[in-house]
Amino acid sequence: MWGAYGLATWGWCLVKGYNITFAQWFSPLKPYEWPKGGPDMVPGGSVFPTGKGGQAQAAAKVQVA
Repeated sequence: MWGAYGLATWGWCLVKGYNITFAQWFSPLKPYEWPKGGPDMVPGGSVFPTGKGGQAQAAAKVQVA
């Protein structure tokens, strides 16, 4: 049941186009923290999420501000 829930919710993230990998979404040791304003979208030209840039860009924006 837990695995089906994880796959279903990650599938929803894929349909929405969020740049979140399965490992980021379904990690029991480091749960995914939804960023304010929502996660980044999958980069143009990519089919699957890369997982790069989303939280690193958000951290950079916070440090600059």
